[in-house]
Order: sequence, then C-alpha cells, then structure tokens
Amino acid sequence: MAVLLAKVCGNTMLENALQVAALQPDIMGWVLVPGTPRYLDPATAARNIERIQRSFPMVKHWAVVLHSNTAQLRALGQFDQFFQAIQIVWPDSDDLPGNTRPLHIAADGSWSLGDLQFTASMEPVPAIRVKAQIDNNSLQRILKCGHFVLDAWVAGQAGGTGHRIRSEWIQSVQRPFLLAGGLDPLNVTQAIKAAPASIIGADSSSGLENGIAGVKDLAKVKAWIKAIHNYQVL
Repeated sequence: MAVLLAKVCGNTMLENALQVAALQPDIMGWVLVPGTPRYLDPATAARNIERIQRSFPMVKHWAVVLHSNTAQLRALGQFDQFFQAIQIVWPDSDDLPGNTRPLHIAADGSWSLGDLQFTASMEPVPAIRVKAQIDNNSLQRILKCGHFVLDAWVAGQAGGTGHRIRSEWIQSVQRPFLLAGGLDPLNVTQAIKAAPASIIGADSSSGLENGIAGVKDLAKVKAWIKAIHNYQVL
C-alpha cells in the first residue's frame, strides 16, 4: 500500500516552521511570489531551510514561483542546495502547453523553462490552477516530469485561496499529482476519496492556519499529516 505525501505550504516564520518540521510533513513549501501574503525572498527561505535541515533532514523543501517570473526563476539557481523542487505556478489551465515558456526535460534530468536552464537537483513540479475539466492528453504534453500539483483557479491569485477544485474536473487525470485548493484536516480524507487513483498526496496552506497568513496552527498540521498518512491507497 502506498503512503500519500503530506505537503505544508506557505511557511514563513522560522520558529513556527521548525515546529512544523518536527511534525514530519513530507514536504514544506516556500512561496517566493512577491506581493502574496506568505511571500519570502529566496535568501530568507534558504536560511530557514538550512536551520530546519540540521534537525529534520528528511523533510523536503519546494520553492513556489510563477511561471512568468524570469528573474525569480533565474535567482533560484544559487539556492539549489536548499530546494529539492521548484513548484512552477502555470499561467492558466487553458494554456497547458505553456507556449510562451515551454518546459523541456532532458534524459539526465536537467531541464529548461524557455531559455532558463536548471540542473536535475531541483525537480520541476508544474502547479496547474484548474477552472474547468482537464484533458489528460494536454497534461501529458507538458508534464513529462514525475508529478505535479492541481490547485483551484482564482482570478489574479497564484494559490493559497481556500477554494476547492470540483472533483469531476480532474477524473481523467492519470499522471501522478498532489491535490491542493481549500483543503484542511477535516475535508482532506473525503477529497482524496473523490480524486482519481493517480493522486499521490495533498497540499494545504491557508487550511492549516488560524487567520494569520504564514503562521501554521500546529494542531491542524498534526491532524493534517495524520489524516493523509493514515489514508490507505490500494
């Protein structure tokens, strides 16, 4: 039986993030999108991760960036020892091929996004904001990577909105994905049950807070991880 991955996204404060890491999520996400409520600059996020890795080396860390932010993506090259993956917020589920900045992955695991080049040390994880039914063939054209994130689409926002995806929109998805969008410890089990069998984990940000963006409620985080890890996938 497979164990699903528990991701806690939108970490900000070091002390709180250390407490989150002690609860052993599989992945912690760091939002490097300027102007968003949980934004951290890459250098601050890297310092926090370095401290976390001393005590909790098994926790993986993903940088969350916009597909369109060339400067932010280029800057991540100097922090590849801290982030195991880059979660790339795709422009729109209507533009899955990413024609303006296509993703290409080489046989050795290195990859490029437009003219930006990355080594295999930071895996690309496209985050698709879903606003209608997804065609699995379209996903296959861009997602030759190991997995991706499905999040709810909200106009003008990159994530962390608390909105849910309609489960019927993703039933044809056959590529491995983490489910995001309006999830919390109380609804995640039902959301996983309603998702297609290709689900490999769940991702939450605002659903693990008590009204202060970036500060996680540890009781909610503990319940979140337990609900996901206890779910049995045949």
